[in-house]
Amino acid sequence: MRAPPSFFVDPAEPWAGQDIVTSSILVRHFGVWGQRALHAPVTIVQHNRPRHVLVSIDHWNALLAQVASGTASTAGADDMIDAVSDLVIAADAAGVIAATSRTARAQFGTLIQSGQRLEGILAANDYALVRDVLRAVPVAGPKAVVRLSSLTPPGRTIGWTIVRYDDGVALIGRDDGAAIP
Repeated sequence: MRAPPSFFVDPAEPWAGQDIVTSSILVRHFGVWGQRALHAPVTIVQHNRPRHVLVSIDHWNALLAQVASGTASTAGADDMIDAVSDLVIAADAAGVIAATSRTARAQFGTLIQSGQRLEGILAANDYALVRDVLRAVPVAGPKAVVRLSSLTPPGRTIGWTIVRYDDGVALIGRDDGAAIP
């Protein structure tokens, strides 16, 4: 079976030169595109606009580790994290925020600037839960999933997936729209 065609874009676009695929082709040929993502990020296009980026878990963990340690070329890592539509917050082992996605910055504003601590975006009892989860989840081990109350907007919850990597943590969240009971 030959490889499916890529989605072609204007070479002046910032994602030009990457593997690019429409979401419909990705669904039909996921194995091919999954293999490509093992070597380089794949931009997924919906309605003629880049919407997502498919990367291998090793690439993702390496990017997060580089951002948290300060050794990353932040332009590439920031672009990668900004391409994710979920709320993404990368922090070091001490809970100091190293990088955030565009979506997270839009939701939390100045509460999640680099150098600030995670407890600035979480209620005190929620931060204690996250801290306990960080102690319990091994590095490169299973993920933990928790629902926490949101400070912005207040009165709602966010479902967070917490992933440990070498020197820190990534919180990947979605505002699930649920009101706090």
